[in-house]
Amino acid sequence: MEEDIEFERTSLLHMLGFESMLHDPSTIGAREENFTRWKTRYVHAYRKAHRAHYEAVADLAGQLETLRPKVHALTRMNSILELGPPLAATATIAADLKALDGALWVCPDAAEAAVAGKDALCPRCQWHADSTLPAESLSRLKALVSQGLADRFQRFKDAAIAAILKKAAAEKKQPGLDELLDIIQVADADRLVGVLNDDIVAFLRQVLYDENLVDEQLSLAPIVHHIGAIDETRVEEAVATLARLLTKAIKDTKARHGPSKRVRVFLTLDTPLTGLPAVSLREEMRHE
Repeated sequence: MEEDIEFERTSLLHMLGFESMLHDPSTIGAREENFTRWKTRYVHAYRKAHRAHYEAVADLAGQLETLRPKVHALTRMNSILELGPPLAATATIAADLKALDGALWVCPDAAEAAVAGKDALCPRCQWHADSTLPAESLSRLKALVSQGLADRFQRFKDAAIAAILKKAAAEKKQPGLDELLDIIQVADADRLVGVLNDDIVAFLRQVLYDENLVDEQLSLAPIVHHIGAIDETRVEEAVATLARLLTKAIKDTKARHGPSKRVRVFLTLDTPLTGLPAVSLREEMRHE
């Protein structure tokens, strides 16, 4: 709003005050005319500023619409926890998007606010000159989405993960997977939006989950021999020993295969299961 209009408003409030009018009632007519002229200027200035504000809001809303599909795509990518944890700062992007949707509401009377009558502010939105635009919040969301997508694309390019996905694509296990791999190579977020649907997300989670699983077998015979006879006083001790040896077997397996692997141990008798490596606990037991 224009400064001279605000200054004149303050002056008029003083001149139209009870004490001022009582002191010189003959000025009432002139001051009413002054108020009428000021109100005409105010209505014009308010409508102009109101219209400009919502034009800026509409521009930001258009930018948000362009960003919206990327937010949804990143939300889907963040849900693939088998790629590793997403950037912590991107955990609220869905809520941030919803908040901006509310902040970028456009007044139905944006073009011409109904302030020519008794209302000094738009009766639809109560806009006032101190209202601010959420431009900073939108810029922050853009930056978070860009960082988040870059991180997830990089996770997809990890050699081990890329090999799993290429194998699945070669076996034609999921429609659209070939196109997704092409998109990942060039980090094309715009194309990602139309390809990364819920079906592909579910498939990626399952295939990565399955491929990260390592099966090993653990013979019960050495453990049973090591624990020995169990009477009523040694039950808790025997269970604790079994738990410690199983935990060590899993830790040793993860150390060999990497921390990203999930370990599944099969307890067997003396005969090894076909195709499964054996976990040795002899060294551990030697130190008992």
